[in-house]
Amino acid sequence: MANQNEFAERLKNLIERLNLNKNSFSVKLEVSPTIIHNIIDGRGSKPSFEVLHKIITTFKNVNAYWLLMGEGEMLIESNEKEKLVLSKSELDSKNEKIVLYEEILKAKEETILSQKSENALLKKEIQRLEEQSNSSNSLF
Repeated sequence: MANQNEFAERLKNLIERLNLNKNSFSVKLEVSPTIIHNIIDGRGSKPSFEVLHKIITTFKNVNAYWLLMGEGEMLIESNEKEKLVLSKSELDSKNEKIVLYEEILKAKEETILSQKSENALLKKEIQRLEEQSNSSNSLF
């Protein structure tokens, strides 16, 4: 976080944009109103990770990068945020696919190893047959 005063100003602007006051904001976050007052009023309180996390998870459309750095838009359209965050079911589905692909890949690797081994045996058999053929031809 670049500047604590700038963060306090952004937090104040966010609270206003959400049509809340410091007290109602703290109630929604389930934190003591004193914490929010001290951050905004510049009493030397830095926001804890817990407070930052609660802001981002309670108000899903808040742009965390804007809140911390002051860059970008204050609020993200909900459909834009949905694009950035995979739901747990989507993540589970993707993980299941990865596991399935890993199993398929392992099976293919085993097939390749088996075919290499079989190929080596066939080459030896061809070589043996060629030698046998050459020795048969030399007898005539």
